[in-house]
Amino acid sequence: MDNIYLSVIIPVYNTEKYLKKCIDSVIAAANIADKEVEIIVINDGSKGNCDEIIQNYLNKDNIIYIKQENKGRGATRNVGIEKVRGEYITFVDSDDYIDPNMYKDMLLRQADIVVCDLESVNENGEKLLLIPGKNEKVEDSFWSVYDVMMMPSCVNKIFKKSLFVDVSFPENINYEDLATIPEIMLKANKVDYIDTVYYYYVQNNDSIMNQEYNIEKLNILEALKIVFSRIDKLDVSNKIKDKAKYTLFTRRYYEEVLEKIALSSNKEELIKEFINKAKTLIEQMEDNEFFKKDISSNGIIKKYFNYKLFNYIKTNNVDKILSLLKIKNYYRLISIIYSSKGLR
Repeated sequence: MDNIYLSVIIPVYNTEKYLKKCIDSVIAAANIADKEVEIIVINDGSKGNCDEIIQNYLNKDNIIYIKQENKGRGATRNVGIEKVRGEYITFVDSDDYIDPNMYKDMLLRQADIVVCDLESVNENGEKLLLIPGKNEKVEDSFWSVYDVMMMPSCVNKIFKKSLFVDVSFPENINYEDLATIPEIMLKANKVDYIDTVYYYYVQNNDSIMNQEYNIEKLNILEALKIVFSRIDKLDVSNKIKDKAKYTLFTRRYYEEVLEKIALSSNKEELIKEFINKAKTLIEQMEDNEFFKKDISSNGIIKKYFNYKLFNYIKTNNVDKILSLLKIKNYYRLISIIYSSKGLR
């Protein structure tokens, strides 16, 4: 194939139950008039019959098959990036599927990055939850797609390949998207959004993300450290860097970490590890103009509880944090529910 326009990377690991539907949906979407699309399927040491399923597709000219020993999702995506020949690049997880019009419609935008909505579905394809790719409360077109929980996901986006020059996913860590995509977003000159669901995220009960909250999931804080370091090196203003860090931190610190710890059965163990991983992050937030502004504008109670919590983290006070997280409605007392005003 010559003049490839889009490269699709599908990492595969033990998803034989969903794999055929995934590949079939990508093949359907790749049928674009006047556009060459290559599909790179990477079997990351799967057990079961994933290899047999993939072999059935190798009669198609646009499918490239790579089989390797297990390396993890981040490393597997990096292998795919090294192989791509297209001007644009996108990713699909092998237990999910996409709309047949996804690539055709999104590529028409000709932006550095194009973002769409996702739909969470069960294994029977029944709709569970719409996951927007844009925050309608934020007026600025770029920050409206940066300020959503699913922003770090790479699967609801099409990227210019050039954005990945000198950028790779970290390996041997969960949340590799969070450590990578926020940096990619800030490198783009033009980010566009389509108000349409094109990607279907299948709620797979066996996936890592659906397991009970545990120590390993606190790696989300390690991913934040990585992406903060990468953002610091970008050629953008300090104001943009602070805004990006503030958005990433507040979303995950409250909604993806503290709330999950408060609801878990092993709070004390999690808090000890949380303290170890959170210290350098809160030091940066204490100097962040957007965080300081929001703390001050959300009322004296939230300001008090947040700074108490920060102090408990810095002094390794597990018991005090445990007590705070046991307070009824604690989340209402400390969480930062920021608005478009806070991000301007």
